[in-house]
Amino acid sequence: MHINGLELDESPTTQYSACNPLGALDSAPRGRKRAVAAGLLLAALGVVGVVATTAAGDGPNADVEMAAAQAAMQHATEQVEQVQKTQKLQHLADVRHDNEVLRAKLMQIEADEETMRKAAEVAKENAALRGQLKHLRDEDAALSEHLVPNATSFALIDAGRDQNKCSKHDQELMNKAGSGNSAQSFPGMAADCGNSNWSVFGGMNKDNLAKCIRSKTPISNGCSWCFAMAGSWAYDNCKWACSSSWCSKQCLDCTAAYDGETTICTGLGIRQRPRAVAC
Repeated sequence: MHINGLELDESPTTQYSACNPLGALDSAPRGRKRAVAAGLLLAALGVVGVVATTAAGDGPNADVEMAAAQAAMQHATEQVEQVQKTQKLQHLADVRHDNEVLRAKLMQIEADEETMRKAAEVAKENAALRGQLKHLRDEDAALSEHLVPNATSFALIDAGRDQNKCSKHDQELMNKAGSGNSAQSFPGMAADCGNSNWSVFGGMNKDNLAKCIRSKTPISNGCSWCFAMAGSWAYDNCKWACSSSWCSKQCLDCTAAYDGETTICTGLGIRQRPRAVAC
């Protein structure tokens, strides 16, 4: 059908009729509905124009009929403008909705990229830590393979890793003899026992050294053994530093390296037991 130069589909699916000119909108998609509605209104506007032209004759009511036709055309024009305005507003709403959907997708993509970036950084840090751990394990294995027990290690083995071997009574007996470098001081008595219980080929005789210390001050066997071990270590490691005198500064500086082991064995700190004084 052609109305005012516009072709309208008269197929049954459009459900168009003279009584329901907007029936074509029932089954059309959203975009097509708007186009069909605008077309129908324009067609209606054309029909009104034809009617107006036909009605405007030479009859006595020609002016009235022309005015009515013009009013109808004005009304149809306003309807077309309203439809067009509605279409524009709906298109704007659709565009805004699509923009919001795209913005949400973009934000999700950026969030996923940030997550992947952080995961890559964590993986890189983990790889670096694994490398450091492997390096430390290799160093530990190398040290364990080449480690040679020193005199301190042997001392702890010989002592059976004994700890706190000196009782409070032992401490009182040692402190009674006192600190210093005289022959009557506890360090002096221990040094005298050490000087009389070593040999060039046999080294320090720890058993005899411990017995000698107990003979000078009646401390317990375990406590005396701690000082016998200290004397043996001093002989093995400080014999040249102590060659001039057991109480020389260089001798005391050398033997001080074993003080920590003596503290473990006796259970007495350096200030809790008699101390040697440089002569």
